[in-house]
Amino acid sequence: MEDYYRILGCDYDCDEARIRSAYRAMAKNSHPDHGGEQVSFVRVKEAFDTLSDSEKRERYDREIGIRVFEGRRYRTTKPSRTIRSERDIYDDIKEAVKTKTGSELEGGLYVEIDEDEIVVNSDGVVLLAPELEIVCPACMGFGGWLGNCERCGGSGRAKTVELIPFHLEGVLTADDRFSFQYKKFKVQVKVV
Repeated sequence: MEDYYRILGCDYDCDEARIRSAYRAMAKNSHPDHGGEQVSFVRVKEAFDTLSDSEKRERYDREIGIRVFEGRRYRTTKPSRTIRSERDIYDDIKEAVKTKTGSELEGGLYVEIDEDEIVVNSDGVVLLAPELEIVCPACMGFGGWLGNCERCGGSGRAKTVELIPFHLEGVLTADDRFSFQYKKFKVQVKVV
């Protein structure tokens, strides 16, 4: 899916006035009457039509993975796979029972990201958005009374998305591996 923000040369958290002024500048340069190509003008017009309408923009942002993190809007890099060891899940359940309040995510995350889907934001941050399976915070992993927990459907496990930022140094290519600490995670990343 095309990145309409990049087509217009805007940041992900720009306002409507910035989108409008970027569109005017791009349309002037890409319009066929001014020596531009029809194809590029159509792309610019399509980007403007989507981003200038609040409902279309909201839907588009969800589709391409725009998330709010620490007050700023980022486009996430979607990992192809996230694996938590069974040991981590067992420890979550133990902790949930002990504290009676659920537990925070912790332990090791092993993330594979597709080289073609790495998105570096304007400030050099890559934001991973893995979907994780955690102990259901509503029923603490027990599935509710007679397995009727509304959040997890009685399975005792729920899905959540964790936003994990890291600063990119250099270019990542296939088979690169690195790890870093984030909150209580030891995040190990492999580029595929």
